[in-house]
Amino acid sequence: MTTVQISDELHAAARREAERRGVDVDVIVTEALQRFVVGADLHELLTDFSRQDASDPEALSEDEAERVAAEELVAYRRARG
Repeated sequence: MTTVQISDELHAAARREAERRGVDVDVIVTEALQRFVVGADLHELLTDFSRQDASDPEALSEDEAERVAAEELVAYRRARG
């Protein structure tokens, strides 16, 4: 376990949420960090995708992507029976 220092105001807010949910403050802090890290990872991933799309002259337009997705869905449904 690692000790993390947070402001009194943030600790009080986490304590109120913990009391409201009936869990330990550690649960609230851990969940908040996990959401932040996952959100940051997701943002980085989306940024990478945007960069790749912008640099790829063969990237599909939104309309083309929707058309391909619809075609794939039809093919999947046919294969499923």
